[in-house]
Amino acid sequence: MKPRIFISHSAKDDKKIQAVLDMLWAALCAADGYEVLLDVRTLRPGEGWRSRIDLWLDACDAAVVLLSESALTSPYVTYEMSVLAHRSARFNPSLLIIPVVFGEVTPAALQKSYLYPAQLDERQFVRGTPDEIVAKVFTRLGEVSFCKQTLAEKRAKRLSDRLRGIPEDVLREAADEVQLHLPLAADDIRLHLALQMLGFGMSKEVREALKTLRPHIPEETRATNVAEIIDLIAATWVDLRCSGRIPPIAKGEEEPLRAFGINARDQRVVNMYVLSASQEDKEGTWYLISCGGDLGEDLVGDLIRRVRSALRFRLNVVSDEDLNRELEVLDKDGQPVIVGLERPGITEAVLGRLRSELPHVTFFLYRGETNREGEPLSPSMFEPLVPELLEIDEATFLQQYQEFNIICKDRSLGGERFPHGLPTPF
Repeated sequence: MKPRIFISHSAKDDKKIQAVLDMLWAALCAADGYEVLLDVRTLRPGEGWRSRIDLWLDACDAAVVLLSESALTSPYVTYEMSVLAHRSARFNPSLLIIPVVFGEVTPAALQKSYLYPAQLDERQFVRGTPDEIVAKVFTRLGEVSFCKQTLAEKRAKRLSDRLRGIPEDVLREAADEVQLHLPLAADDIRLHLALQMLGFGMSKEVREALKTLRPHIPEETRATNVAEIIDLIAATWVDLRCSGRIPPIAKGEEEPLRAFGINARDQRVVNMYVLSASQEDKEGTWYLISCGGDLGEDLVGDLIRRVRSALRFRLNVVSDEDLNRELEVLDKDGQPVIVGLERPGITEAVLGRLRSELPHVTFFLYRGETNREGEPLSPSMFEPLVPELLEIDEATFLQQYQEFNIICKDRSLGGERFPHGLPTPF
């Protein structure tokens, strides 16, 4: 295994900066001591980039970001730096991020740009002639160390556990269908294959790999495991900035904030957001309960009763007293219980009552307030996840997800994938 170096840059950089990028790529490859992750050199024409870039961001041991004036306004550089900053702050403080600055880019310019939240201005810059930049980057990369348990490996561990019992030769045959040309977890074929599949997302290659794997999954767990594999792969569609914000809210680390939302219209999309966020926990269990439908004249009272009833059923307790104790224990143990509310027009008064009655529950509002219907909610009570969903993106995902399910699930087993309607607990 070699240290994995991700290079972030703007596609609109001028020829001088592109030349530095080419020099850096050539020098790192010639040194033969690193695995270099660079989109324009590693991704092949026509390949889906989103799942692959996300895998790189979660798996790299160091990142070099070329900070040109065009990079300060690039949505892609902003996305990459947001994800890397989150990783560094929450999981891998040893993650080395090297800012290389060009032209008039200054700490003051960074503070005024969309890159400000990544706090790159607090890191030591590299600046100089092209030769000096390459030399300085090499010197800094001499300090790189492997990140222990990267986010990519945490996410892949969940998927690899669903591949237990499959013969090694079958795993290797499936891995040939989804070859990323990047050595990841090479000593563990199940984890290696899981990483590769997550890197390809809901692609033709992954479909072929699942066709190879499916008959060899132990029959007693096949239906459940195939269904969970499908959803774990589908969850790579979720924007990592959104999934990164969910855990601290869901675990009550940012009291009194215990509510968030996205402008989604479909419950399956909500499932994907929670599933993506829950993969940060290696062993922790997350519970997602959806509670909707028409309510009576006593809106708040009816909603509280309906939520409590759904929670009692899901957590297998009889009384409200037992439910309160169970919720408190789960909260202390870092196992979030999330209630998805789809009813539009939830006001501060309604949300305040819900949070007062159920202080150990987190609420995910995916209609109404997150879709700008009704009265605005205070930032102290509710956080809208950003970026918001475009309606066309949600529709495209749902179509891909439906096709992926139809092709990949084992129809010979019959029955519904989730008889209770939700793939929980995660």
